[in-house]
Amino acid sequence: MKGYRIKRHNAIVDAQADKSKSVGQLLNCEPKLKAERQGAPETWIPDMILVKSKEAFVINPTIVTESNHGLQNAN
Repeated sequence: MKGYRIKRHNAIVDAQADKSKSVGQLLNCEPKLKAERQGAPETWIPDMILVKSKEAFVINPTIVTESNHGLQNAN
């Protein structure tokens, strides 16, 4: 099951990347963002950061299995 979820996830990321490029939006895939929280360094790696006009959007698609509480548990 995990392999199918990964394939679906990657297909969504690829589709968003293709769409963003086709309309001239800036999309950065899997950037490494460094931060420091309470004196400890952290690295965050979201799937995508989309820049549109003067706004930036973090896009992290989540693929869940079929269940009654799939999306609620994913959040």
